[in-house]
Amino acid sequence: MPDPFNPRHIAAVMPLFALVQGWQAVTQPPTAGFSRTDVVLDATEFVVGKEGLASLRSAVAARDPRALAAVEMLAANLEPILEMSRSICINLREAGRYQDLLAEADRLLLFAEATSRADRKIDAILLRATALRRLQDTQGAIAAYRLALATVSPDNTKVRSAALDNLANILTETGEYDEALKCYLDSEKHATDPRDRSTILVNRARLRHSLGDLSAARADLEASKAFLTQAVANPTAWGQIYDFDAQLTAQEGMLDKGLALALEAQTLLKEAGPQDRAVNAIIRADLQSRLDLRAASVAAFDEALALAEEAVASTINEASYRSGLAAALKRQLPPTDEVYRLFETALLMDSRGEPKQSQEYLAAALNRARKSGDALIALRVEMNWVALLQKLGQVPKAGAMGRDLRQQAMRYRLAYAEAGAIVSLSSLSDDGADNTIDSLFGYARARVLFAMHERHVAELGLDPARAAYETIDNGTLDNQLGKLAQRAGALERAVSFTRIAADKAMQSVPFEWITSNRLAGLLYLNRKLGRADDAAAAAARIRSLLSDARLRSRARLIACRAIGSDLLKDAPEQAEEFLRMAVDLAEDIRRNIKELSERAVVDRQYRDVYPKYAMLLRKAGKVTAAYEALQLGRGRALLDADPSRDGKPATLAEIQAAIPAGEYLVEFAIEQNGLAAYIVTSSGLDAIPVEGDVDALQTADFGDMRQRAARLLDTCRRSPLILDLIAQVSRRIPVGSRVLMVPDVGLHNLPLHITPVEGRPWCELASIGYLPAAAFLLVSTKMQASSVFVAGNSRGDLPAADVECDEVAALYGTSPFKKAECTRSRLEEVLEDGPLDIVHLAVHGRGNPRRGSQSSLMFATESGSTELVDIEALAERRWPARLVVLSGCSTGLGGLRDGRELVSVAGRILQSGAKAVVASLWSVGDENARVFMRAFHATLKDAPDQEKDYRTALDAGRAALAAGQASGGGKVRDGRDILPQDVAPQPVADALSDLDWASFVVVGDPRAACTV
Repeated sequence: MPDPFNPRHIAAVMPLFALVQGWQAVTQPPTAGFSRTDVVLDATEFVVGKEGLASLRSAVAARDPRALAAVEMLAANLEPILEMSRSICINLREAGRYQDLLAEADRLLLFAEATSRADRKIDAILLRATALRRLQDTQGAIAAYRLALATVSPDNTKVRSAALDNLANILTETGEYDEALKCYLDSEKHATDPRDRSTILVNRARLRHSLGDLSAARADLEASKAFLTQAVANPTAWGQIYDFDAQLTAQEGMLDKGLALALEAQTLLKEAGPQDRAVNAIIRADLQSRLDLRAASVAAFDEALALAEEAVASTINEASYRSGLAAALKRQLPPTDEVYRLFETALLMDSRGEPKQSQEYLAAALNRARKSGDALIALRVEMNWVALLQKLGQVPKAGAMGRDLRQQAMRYRLAYAEAGAIVSLSSLSDDGADNTIDSLFGYARARVLFAMHERHVAELGLDPARAAYETIDNGTLDNQLGKLAQRAGALERAVSFTRIAADKAMQSVPFEWITSNRLAGLLYLNRKLGRADDAAAAAARIRSLLSDARLRSRARLIACRAIGSDLLKDAPEQAEEFLRMAVDLAEDIRRNIKELSERAVVDRQYRDVYPKYAMLLRKAGKVTAAYEALQLGRGRALLDADPSRDGKPATLAEIQAAIPAGEYLVEFAIEQNGLAAYIVTSSGLDAIPVEGDVDALQTADFGDMRQRAARLLDTCRRSPLILDLIAQVSRRIPVGSRVLMVPDVGLHNLPLHITPVEGRPWCELASIGYLPAAAFLLVSTKMQASSVFVAGNSRGDLPAADVECDEVAALYGTSPFKKAECTRSRLEEVLEDGPLDIVHLAVHGRGNPRRGSQSSLMFATESGSTELVDIEALAERRWPARLVVLSGCSTGLGGLRDGRELVSVAGRILQSGAKAVVASLWSVGDENARVFMRAFHATLKDAPDQEKDYRTALDAGRAALAAGQASGGGKVRDGRDILPQDVAPQPVADALSDLDWASFVVVGDPRAACTV
């Protein structure tokens, strides 16, 4: 690779050297302003040198004609250097040398400025964006693409379209889905070439597919095929399209057709590069597994991993990583340095379950390592910090630190640290939505880097102790590969990787939780494959650990959980004993944790223990103990907020005391082979178990989001499991009673209140509300409040919401804030002044079962636009209100966030202080919502204070719709559809259906406004 700044490569400017060196410095160059001359001078400093340049600057400042002529001559002769720099950039990009590309692109940008070459300036910015993206500096890449869009001329539609498409791809990766979709839409408008339009459309289809908008994804995909036909594309392009079509078709429920498309894509991709063939292989592995073609699935997975490694290896410059390691070893601190003591103490604190103290020592170690310039130990400390944050469930912080770790590792060319960062980031992604393809290439790169690092350590001749330290491997990558294989359906390969991971953990950290966890995974996988002997061997290894007093508490808990779960079916009495030990250990761990957020992490990590234990107790006839065991895993964060409870869970007696006489609490639990319902009254407890297929209930939330509500309704109306259970529950509850339901997390989004009982929806036989947990009754204290805040129609496109705000405000004698006045800041001011009796918001809402972080409400902005405010922003303030009414779409819909917890707008507002929330489980029509809310509030206002009950008001709203008071039709208050789409949202049917009246529910204390 030629050096563009070597004088022999710039012969064109050699005659200028004598002229430049001849100038005498007489004045200082100007420091203010910016001109083309300044840019030329900055650029030519690379080829002239600073001493001569200073003289030249002074002469230019004095307007010496010879100096000005020299600058023009120099600028004219920069053209050859400019083109050489561009060629070098392209070569560096093709070679995968992105750190070098970043530096060269900066030089190219300087030369382009000096020569006033707008086209090369855009080239430099885009090349810089490419380098930043490959170096994992996503924010830098986003900024670079935005700069390119601000710089490129409006008529250069091809570059503008490409920049928008690339920007959208990065925004999709960072979870900024709304902005990404806007960029894709804008990119398509500027594209003219059929091939480009096809690429943009399939990228947009992938985004919509990941969000569950399958019909919109299908429309984009078919349009992409049409443009690809026009472009007369090569087989590789068609193979890529067929691969995505296979995924989409499978999610549409046609597995056989999906596999046929993937096999056709395999043929089309025969001559393609390893990356495209790896994608095809992992798709085939998944589909073949789902069609029970196990051997073919394992073979396809192995093929995918090998091809992915081949693809990433071609982008790695091994020599640069070797020199990076050699340079870092020279800057390494001695083993006696204080940094190692700090680091080891941090690890010890973590193993003792003291994460706060561990992080303090990690911070001190990192600071010491960075100041000394020892990149090896600095990045090792940061790797462990990322792992600790991940274990604590602090996903955003772990992700940010992991990205910084990878950038630093790539900057220093340190393969071990980069591989560790990749594993951490990929595993964080695995915990959320399905990212099998991205994870495949991430783990493949990590494998290549680990192997390369081991070779370099051997070649550099380190002493045995240092070599062992620099290549330590506790099996984390193998464990993640096992999870990837399991997700792809290649269970036999998952067993292989998990066994390797368990063996490595046993050698390095035998008494830590990761060892127990991996052995538990090995036991589960072998049992699932029907390998009784291998499962028994894994169980024996776990039991051996349990017999060792050195096993740490969390590791012991995981081991007890694994053995107890394995014995559930064949030895329930033994299973009960192991699960009891697991429960006791979990409670001991909780008691020793002072930070409430860390207790919540324990609750999430081990929440499956309690329902299993409760099921065994129930089957043994210990119903009270079973119900109280269930409470150990529910609502603990609510109770922990009360210091006087000292972390104690809710008891049956406490819950019964909080239930008004004559009312019923029905709490559901998902069990191993069915459901159980616990019916609690102020003086009694009953349990009803029903066996059946639970998995079918939990899949109703997925598929095309636009048909989601209909699927949920159909599940409640047709599932034998739900029909049987609700029928038995309803027989124990008199008609006309008031009911509070606590659904299990897996049933959260199901409208159980519409389940038919003797031909009528259950909610017509009983007045029903929902609770996040029975413990909510223990913390729901009475709130004195009288003021009402009403706002809505923030986007100005919901005419019925406009009328609704007027009607509700008139009922309570207040003025509504509509359209441009419906802002987040106005709401926050009111909440700050609280408490309030009622907050009523008639705005666009949004929820997504796959992407809980997307849950949001739409408000107007002071600038005259609108913004979707997500759940975290909504929960930044307290919501001191007896009732919050969310008259918008999907505000009660729970979605997974980071693969760890179910979140919704309604749930976060409850957690932030509201006593009760009225919310919707799916999309609602504008006019139907108006009629519902008018009847709801009229009923609530007219009720005597001692009889106010939000459930009764909810029944009145449903009755108003059933009586035909709504005109039907109109817009949908769905924040998902605020952007132009090729597939229009489903219209609101004129005929009343369950979709119209069943969406709204009340969550929380339904008697929060009652004076009794």
